[in-house]
Amino acid sequence: MNSYLIIISIFFSGYLWLKYLYKYDKAEPEPLGTVIRVALLGGVISTSLAGLLNENFASFLGIDLATMEILPLAQGIPFAIFVGINEEFVKALTTILLVRKLKELDEPIDAIIYATAVGLGFAVIENFAYCLKEGKLVTLAIRSFTAMPLHIGLAAVWGYKIAEAKFIKRTPLFQEMLPSILLASVIHAVYDAIAFTTETPLVPLFVSLFIAYLLIKFAKQKLIYLLTQSPFIKTGLCIHCGTFNAPSDTICNGCGRSIKQVFYKICDSCFHRNPAYNTVCENCSEPLTGLDFTSEHTEKRFAGIKPVNSSPMQSMLEELKKKVRSLE
Repeated sequence: MNSYLIIISIFFSGYLWLKYLYKYDKAEPEPLGTVIRVALLGGVISTSLAGLLNENFASFLGIDLATMEILPLAQGIPFAIFVGINEEFVKALTTILLVRKLKELDEPIDAIIYATAVGLGFAVIENFAYCLKEGKLVTLAIRSFTAMPLHIGLAAVWGYKIAEAKFIKRTPLFQEMLPSILLASVIHAVYDAIAFTTETPLVPLFVSLFIAYLLIKFAKQKLIYLLTQSPFIKTGLCIHCGTFNAPSDTICNGCGRSIKQVFYKICDSCFHRNPAYNTVCENCSEPLTGLDFTSEHTEKRFAGIKPVNSSPMQSMLEELKKKVRSLE
């Protein structure tokens, strides 16, 4: 098959997955150029290092990657375990290198956007190796629904911990991510072990599709949840239905879904949304002791805030509502 057609198709499949992820970043979208740069740079760095380590370990096990097909359990299981650990740690460490000082990472959802961008970059470059070698578009079609969502979803597993480390705990990124990287490594190893050692082709295909589906579902849930935690959304606004709630509410009065702020603290005095690790409000310098929902003072402050859409904000809220419903 024409190599140019395969190359164009590989980039197009990467574009479709990037578009899918990027649509969830609605509150303050990341600069698309920055996301693409992180994806490409992260993909090149991680595939180069992980590929080199995979080759060396395969050689140690007596596996020829150029002609590898179905492996016996004695080779397939240890190789799958190594590949899972190797690739997830390399992707995670590459992501830390690229985002730890990135000023554009200024809200929780950005952590998963950039982590999954590195996972996507890894998958796209990996596709070049597999698809150009075999010269078949069907290989790309299968990998677009198996290996690509695998790398994206696993990146979301440990990428979520970047958000917690940066916006809640202020702990070193790797320290916070380590348990999730290990979990992602186990999932990856199981995925590879089935692919490396199963002779019946339909079994690994269906298992791969199932694992990929679960991981993308997980990534979608985390993206939507972190969108609710954005500091760029007005306090009390439910992104699911557009209802404007009191700042004290943790459950939306319109749709019953959670609007609880975990990544931020709401100031009792000015209702400003502060990072969870703050002890003093950034806006008014008052101590962040938490909202006293039962005090007469708080009840009076919330008395004028109705849990419905006010007419001056109606058009804005309806537009946001439509955008968010399109994501679900």
